[in-house]
Amino acid sequence: MSQAHLCIIHLIYNCYFVIVLDNKMTVLCCYFRYLQSAKKSIDLCVYTVTCSELADVIVKLNKLGVQVRVITDSEQQDASGSQVGYFRLEG
Repeated sequence: MSQAHLCIIHLIYNCYFVIVLDNKMTVLCCYFRYLQSAKKSIDLCVYTVTCSELADVIVKLNKLGVQVRVITDSEQQDASGSQVGYFRLEG
C-alpha cells in the first residue's frame, strides 16, 4: 500500500521538506532540497505559483537572507490559489 507523508513541521522549523512515497523521495522533495541549497540568490520564473509549499520554501529562504526574485505573469497574480500576494505580504 502506498502512503505519502508530507512533513510541513520540518519545513517550518529549519529542516528539509520531506515527501516520501514508498520510501523514495519525490521529484518535488528533490526540487525543494535543491532550492534550499541556495546561499545568495534565487530567480524563480514561472507562469503562475499556486503551490503553497513552494511559496513557503521561497518565503523561508528570503527570511534567511537569500535574495529572491519571482518573475510571473502579471495576469496570473490574482488567479485562484496564486501565491503572489503571499510573497508581497512576506517581503
